[in-house]
Amino acid sequence: HQQQQHHHQQPPKQQQHAGSAGGGVGGDAEEVVSYAHAYPPDSRLPTADGRDGRIPSAPLCGAKPLPPTAVLPPGSKVAAQIDDEEFILATVQSHSGEPPAADGAPSSSPLRYTVRDDDPDAAGPSALHTVGASRALPLPTSQPPLFVPGVHEHATGVRVLAMWPDSTVFYPAVVVSPPSKRQVERDYLVSFTDDFEDGRAVWRRVPIKYVLRDPRG
Repeated sequence: HQQQQHHHQQPPKQQQHAGSAGGGVGGDAEEVVSYAHAYPPDSRLPTADGRDGRIPSAPLCGAKPLPPTAVLPPGSKVAAQIDDEEFILATVQSHSGEPPAADGAPSSSPLRYTVRDDDPDAAGPSALHTVGASRALPLPTSQPPLFVPGVHEHATGVRVLAMWPDSTVFYPAVVVSPPSKRQVERDYLVSFTDDFEDGRAVWRRVPIKYVLRDPRG
Protein backbone atom coordinates (compact mmCIF):
# COMPACT_ATOMS: atom_id res chain seq x y z
CA HIS A 1 0.00 0.00 0.00
CA GLN A 2 1.10 3.55 -0.70
CA GLN A 3 2.42 5.45 2.30
CA GLN A 4 0.67 8.60 3.49
CA GLN A 5 2.56 11.84 2.89
CA HIS A 6 2.19 12.96 6.51
CA HIS A 7 4.60 10.27 7.74
CA HIS A 8 8.15 11.46 8.41
CA GLN A 9 11.48 9.63 8.26
CA GLN A 10 12.88 11.73 11.11
CA PRO A 11 11.00 13.38 14.00
CA PRO A 12 10.24 17.05 13.37
CA LYS A 13 11.81 19.42 15.88
CA GLN A 14 9.65 21.29 18.37
CA GLN A 15 10.57 24.36 20.38
CA GLN A 16 8.15 24.32 23.34
CA HIS A 17 10.50 24.02 26.33
CA ALA A 18 9.56 23.42 29.95
CA GLY A 19 12.71 23.80 32.02
CA SER A 20 15.95 21.86 32.00
CA ALA A 21 16.97 18.57 33.48
CA GLY A 22 20.61 17.55 33.38
CA GLY A 23 22.31 14.19 33.59
CA GLY A 24 20.91 10.73 32.97
CA VAL A 25 20.76 9.02 29.58
CA GLY A 26 22.42 11.12 26.93
CA GLY A 27 24.14 13.53 29.33
CA ASP A 28 22.91 17.09 29.73
CA ALA A 29 19.54 17.52 28.12
CA GLU A 30 16.43 19.60 28.27
CA GLU A 31 12.99 18.24 29.14
CA VAL A 32 10.20 19.62 27.01
CA VAL A 33 6.42 19.60 27.19
CA SER A 34 5.96 18.01 23.80
CA TYR A 35 2.20 18.10 23.40
CA ALA A 36 0.57 21.25 22.09
CA HIS A 37 -1.97 21.40 24.93
CA ALA A 38 -2.36 18.29 27.09
CA TYR A 39 -2.31 14.56 26.53
CA PRO A 40 -5.25 13.51 24.35
CA PRO A 41 -8.07 11.88 26.36
CA ASP A 42 -7.62 8.51 24.66
CA SER A 43 -4.03 8.31 25.89
CA ARG A 44 -5.22 7.63 29.45
CA LEU A 45 -5.22 3.99 30.43
CA PRO A 46 -7.58 2.38 32.95
CA THR A 47 -5.97 1.03 36.12
CA ALA A 48 -5.76 -2.75 36.35
CA ASP A 49 -7.10 -4.60 39.38
CA GLY A 50 -4.45 -4.75 42.08
CA ARG A 51 -6.63 -5.55 45.08
CA ASP A 52 -5.29 -7.45 48.07
CA GLY A 53 -1.76 -6.41 47.21
CA ARG A 54 -1.67 -8.54 44.09
CA ILE A 55 0.54 -7.49 41.20
CA PRO A 56 -1.61 -7.19 38.06
CA SER A 57 -0.47 -9.85 35.63
CA ALA A 58 -2.86 -9.40 32.70
CA PRO A 59 -1.23 -9.13 29.27
CA LEU A 60 -0.78 -5.56 27.99
CA CYS A 61 -0.84 -4.12 31.50
CA GLY A 62 1.88 -1.55 31.01
CA ALA A 63 4.86 -3.31 29.41
CA LYS A 64 3.58 -6.88 29.97
CA PRO A 65 3.58 -8.62 26.57
CA LEU A 66 0.77 -10.38 24.77
CA PRO A 67 1.18 -14.18 24.57
CA PRO A 68 2.27 -15.28 21.07
CA THR A 69 -0.80 -17.54 20.84
CA ALA A 70 -3.23 -14.65 21.27
CA VAL A 71 -5.21 -13.04 18.45
CA LEU A 72 -5.98 -9.32 18.58
CA PRO A 73 -9.70 -8.59 18.13
CA PRO A 74 -10.99 -5.89 15.78
CA GLY A 75 -10.64 -2.45 17.33
CA SER A 76 -7.30 -3.21 18.99
CA LYS A 77 -4.76 -0.41 18.78
CA VAL A 78 -1.32 -1.30 17.42
CA ALA A 79 1.91 0.19 16.18
CA ALA A 80 1.96 -1.27 12.68
CA GLN A 81 5.24 -1.62 10.81
CA ILE A 82 4.30 -0.78 7.23
CA ASP A 83 7.84 -0.88 5.83
CA ASP A 84 11.37 -1.54 7.06
CA GLU A 85 11.51 1.72 9.05
CA GLU A 86 8.06 3.13 9.67
CA PHE A 87 5.64 2.26 12.49
CA ILE A 88 2.25 3.98 12.54
CA LEU A 89 -0.65 4.08 15.00
CA ALA A 90 -3.36 1.87 13.55
CA THR A 91 -6.55 -0.01 14.43
CA VAL A 92 -7.05 -3.71 13.72
CA GLN A 93 -9.88 -4.32 11.25
CA SER A 94 -9.64 -8.09 10.80
CA HIS A 95 -7.24 -11.02 10.77
CA SER A 96 -6.50 -14.08 8.69
CA GLY A 97 -4.53 -17.22 9.43
CA GLU A 98 -3.74 -18.65 12.84
CA PRO A 99 -1.18 -17.94 15.60
CA PRO A 100 1.52 -20.48 16.56
CA ALA A 101 0.42 -23.45 18.63
CA ALA A 102 0.87 -23.46 22.40
CA ASP A 103 3.94 -25.70 21.99
CA GLY A 104 5.50 -23.15 19.63
CA ALA A 105 4.82 -25.07 16.43
CA PRO A 106 4.29 -22.60 13.57
CA SER A 107 0.92 -22.29 11.92
CA SER A 108 0.48 -23.58 8.37
CA SER A 109 -1.29 -20.30 7.67
CA PRO A 110 0.59 -17.53 9.57
CA LEU A 111 -1.44 -14.91 11.38
CA ARG A 112 -1.85 -11.58 9.54
CA TYR A 113 -3.81 -8.44 10.32
CA THR A 114 -5.53 -5.83 8.19
CA VAL A 115 -5.14 -2.49 9.98
CA ARG A 116 -6.34 1.04 9.30
CA ASP A 117 -4.03 4.02 9.66
CA ASP A 118 -5.26 6.20 12.54
CA ASP A 119 -3.97 9.42 11.03
CA PRO A 120 -7.01 11.67 10.50
CA ASP A 121 -5.76 12.58 7.01
CA ALA A 122 -5.58 8.95 5.91
CA ALA A 123 -8.55 7.85 3.84
CA GLY A 124 -9.59 5.32 1.27
CA PRO A 125 -7.77 2.11 0.30
CA SER A 126 -4.33 3.64 0.97
CA ALA A 127 -5.22 3.83 4.69
CA LEU A 128 -5.43 0.02 4.89
CA HIS A 129 -2.35 -2.16 5.36
CA THR A 130 -1.95 -5.91 5.74
CA VAL A 131 0.92 -6.93 8.01
CA GLY A 132 2.20 -10.08 9.65
CA ALA A 133 1.49 -10.54 13.36
CA SER A 134 5.09 -9.68 14.27
CA ARG A 135 4.59 -6.28 12.60
CA ALA A 136 1.43 -5.40 14.55
CA LEU A 137 2.66 -4.45 18.03
CA PRO A 138 -0.27 -4.17 20.46
CA LEU A 139 -0.44 -1.07 22.64
CA PRO A 140 -0.91 -1.36 26.42
CA THR A 141 -4.57 -1.55 27.42
CA SER A 142 -4.20 -0.86 31.15
CA GLN A 143 -1.69 0.31 33.73
CA PRO A 144 -1.00 -1.05 37.21
CA PRO A 145 -1.83 0.83 40.40
CA LEU A 146 1.85 0.47 41.30
CA PHE A 147 4.59 0.07 38.70
CA VAL A 148 6.95 -2.82 39.39
CA PRO A 149 10.29 -2.27 37.62
CA GLY A 150 11.02 -5.10 35.22
CA VAL A 151 7.37 -6.14 35.13
CA HIS A 152 5.13 -3.26 34.06
CA GLU A 153 7.58 -0.79 32.57
CA HIS A 154 10.59 -0.45 30.30
CA ALA A 155 13.67 0.38 32.36
CA THR A 156 16.03 3.30 31.93
CA GLY A 157 18.30 2.72 28.94
CA VAL A 158 15.96 0.30 27.14
CA ARG A 159 15.44 0.90 23.42
CA VAL A 160 11.78 1.52 22.66
CA LEU A 161 9.42 2.79 20.01
CA ALA A 162 7.62 5.92 21.19
CA MET A 163 4.95 7.89 19.40
CA TRP A 164 6.14 11.36 18.43
CA PRO A 165 3.99 13.97 20.23
CA ASP A 166 0.97 15.25 18.31
CA SER A 167 1.48 12.66 15.57
CA THR A 168 0.57 9.04 14.78
CA VAL A 169 4.11 7.87 14.00
CA PHE A 170 6.44 5.85 16.27
CA TYR A 171 10.20 6.48 16.29
CA PRO A 172 13.17 4.79 17.99
CA ALA A 173 13.97 6.20 21.42
CA VAL A 174 15.73 5.33 24.67
CA VAL A 175 13.99 5.45 28.06
CA VAL A 176 15.42 8.20 30.25
CA SER A 177 12.96 7.79 33.13
CA PRO A 178 10.19 5.15 33.47
CA PRO A 179 6.78 5.76 35.10
CA SER A 180 7.89 4.52 38.54
CA LYS A 181 10.43 7.34 38.65
CA ARG A 182 8.11 10.10 37.50
CA GLN A 183 6.84 12.39 40.26
CA VAL A 184 3.77 14.07 38.77
CA GLU A 185 2.56 12.43 35.58
CA ARG A 186 2.93 8.65 35.27
CA ASP A 187 4.49 8.72 31.83
CA TYR A 188 7.83 8.03 30.17
CA LEU A 189 10.62 10.49 29.63
CA VAL A 190 12.44 9.42 26.45
CA SER A 191 15.26 10.55 24.22
CA PHE A 192 14.39 10.12 20.54
CA THR A 193 17.15 9.19 18.12
CA ASP A 194 18.69 12.28 16.49
CA ASP A 195 16.46 14.63 18.52
CA PHE A 196 18.62 17.68 19.29
CA GLU A 197 18.01 21.39 19.69
CA ASP A 198 20.87 23.89 19.78
CA GLY A 199 23.31 20.99 20.04
CA ARG A 200 21.65 19.48 23.13
CA ALA A 201 19.71 16.25 23.39
CA VAL A 202 16.01 16.70 24.11
CA TRP A 203 13.96 14.56 26.50
CA ARG A 204 10.28 14.29 25.69
CA ARG A 205 7.30 13.06 27.70
CA VAL A 206 5.26 10.28 26.12
CA PRO A 207 2.17 8.55 27.62
CA ILE A 208 2.56 4.94 28.77
CA LYS A 209 0.11 3.82 26.08
CA TYR A 210 2.44 4.93 23.30
CA VAL A 211 5.75 3.39 24.42
CA LEU A 212 6.64 -0.13 23.25
CA ARG A 213 9.79 -2.24 23.25
CA ASP A 214 11.52 -1.93 19.89
CA PRO A 215 11.42 -5.45 18.38
CA ARG A 216 14.54 -4.65 16.35
CA GLY A 217 16.57 -4.43 19.55
